[in-house]
Amino acid sequence: MKNNKQVTNVFNAPVIGLQQTFDTAKGTQNIDPSIINTEEFKDIFRKKADIRIVDIAIDEKGRFPELDIKLRNIGAEVAFLKEISFNISEFYEMIDPQITQFSRVESSYTYDVLLSGLENKIHPISQEIPPNGVDRFKIKLANTLGDPKMPAIYRINLSFFYNEDNCCLNSKEMVLAIPSIEECIGYYVGDFSKENAKKNYINMKRFNQLDILKSNYFLKIFESYDKNKNDYL
Repeated sequence: MKNNKQVTNVFNAPVIGLQQTFDTAKGTQNIDPSIINTEEFKDIFRKKADIRIVDIAIDEKGRFPELDIKLRNIGAEVAFLKEISFNISEFYEMIDPQITQFSRVESSYTYDVLLSGLENKIHPISQEIPPNGVDRFKIKLANTLGDPKMPAIYRINLSFFYNEDNCCLNSKEMVLAIPSIEECIGYYVGDFSKENAKKNYINMKRFNQLDILKSNYFLKIFESYDKNKNDYL
């Protein structure tokens, strides 16, 4: 019983810093040294909210892709999500190989985040994740670049900011093909540019070689260009 009490006193010690507390625990003969610095041992001292990414899926059922985000709070306090930063490493605005004249109309779609070129975008958000809780939400993306027929290709990752001390959690990078908000009710195709098609293929091939998550829409476009590359290379 005495040994158990001594161990409990170490676990309940004020946490000035985790390393200091671990050092205190290491000096206690009644704690098995093999558990020091293990995840199980660190969980004993975990007090603040601690968000982890469960999954980020790409939902492409509609015209614009939606990021289906699942987060988990493994901490002992509530996590308040404040904003998400969309960090763009590189992008390519695809060029229509068909020389096209459009009859444009005002967009009727709604979206959450509008991307342009390399400018990072901040998306305010108000989500609360309880201790040991899970949250799930979707964010719809579109781009403001000009061609109604051609998407822009983005290499992007997300940063989640939460709580008053601006804790930050970064996602892995992904490649997305994101359509423009521009719409048209009709268009006329005058000619075909092999140079435009070649430029699209070279840039898409560069994105395709990245060992990161890629959207199905991007892969579908690249496979089409790759299959017909003899027509323009």
